[in-house]
Amino acid sequence: MKNVSQKIRRFFFSNTFQVAVIFLISGLLAGALFTWLTNLPALEAFFYEPYFFPLDNTMQQHLRFSWFIAFSLVFALGLISAFFVSLQCGEFVRSLRLTKLRSLSAFIIVAGTIPSSYLLYELLGSITSDGWLLFPLLLILPLAHISLAMCLLTRSLRLLPVAFLISLFFALVAFGINSLISPPAERQYSYFLQSARMAILFSSLSLGFGLWLSWRVAREKRGGV
Repeated sequence: MKNVSQKIRRFFFSNTFQVAVIFLISGLLAGALFTWLTNLPALEAFFYEPYFFPLDNTMQQHLRFSWFIAFSLVFALGLISAFFVSLQCGEFVRSLRLTKLRSLSAFIIVAGTIPSSYLLYELLGSITSDGWLLFPLLLILPLAHISLAMCLLTRSLRLLPVAFLISLFFALVAFGINSLISPPAERQYSYFLQSARMAILFSSLSLGFGLWLSWRVAREKRGGV
């Protein structure tokens, strides 16, 4: 029993746990920031374009390119913040021999989800208007970008399929949790529902990113693949 408690204590004070918490919190804050930014009344016309949907005779909102810019940049900002904070408690620089160029390139790749996401959204939007189909498919290319950035940071491009599966897993976790959130009964709660969903999505993907870095650092220290 004493050994178990010691192992639990070592885990909570380990770099892996600290990095996971940092990336999780950073993702939560990034999701909340993105929701707040895209719900500002002054910026509504900047992020959304109203259009008439003939099938049910309703006015709906079409996402502008600026929405995808905000999504990618805010998510990249969250990752960058978590990454630099993690450098203070982890061994990323020494273990993975990080360079400024490689670090910058990785986060530019994350921010590069802007054009790919927008083009995919426009393509799928011309085929179907089903939001439940559009949004999951819309994550495919961003997940590929995130996975590539993870592998670039850790010098493990050969593990790109593994990184993609890890990113996909955490994305599915976020969708699973969000699917359990019931629609609000009152309209005034819609903002908080949207904020919670985005925070869950951002934090889940960010957590996967942080755990990947911790895993690769541990493998490097052991001299593994």
